[in-house]
Amino acid sequence: AGAGTGGVLAGAAALAGRTTTLTVSHLLPLGQVQLGVDALSGTFLLLTGAVAVAAGVYAIGYTGSNHATAHRPGPVESAGASSRTAQAMLPVFVGSMLLVPAAAGVTTFLLLWEIMALTSLVLVLSDHRSREGVRQSGIWYAAMTHAGFACVLLALVVLASVADGES
Repeated sequence: AGAGTGGVLAGAAALAGRTTTLTVSHLLPLGQVQLGVDALSGTFLLLTGAVAVAAGVYAIGYTGSNHATAHRPGPVESAGASSRTAQAMLPVFVGSMLLVPAAAGVTTFLLLWEIMALTSLVLVLSDHRSREGVRQSGIWYAAMTHAGFACVLLALVVLASVADGES
């Protein structure tokens, strides 16, 4: 909910006309981290942040020990959403989702996209011990997200080579 609130505030500021850029050199081996927030990315930040606030508030009760174990057979360890892994990945997932529209360079975008895909895969698989179908869904999800990543990578490499830069 806190990360979502930050996204809402950043999005509202961008829609009000405040643009921000940040470049960190030498953080990545093949490039630099470039972030930029304008009105378009501000719209996505505002919407994603608002949904993240609602999901974060809901997750407080959903991941509690009473709700997570009340409807599940088996040991407490199989209570997917209440696992420490799922609880640790949710803010990382929200943060990466908020930073993807703010990416101002190909390398930064691809890095954040991959972090978003991997953390969401962990969230999808958080209930794998209690339901067999979750494992199969996780395999399909991983294959599809990485096939999508390969297509986006190819398209951005072609565009960056024509544009003489990666911004």
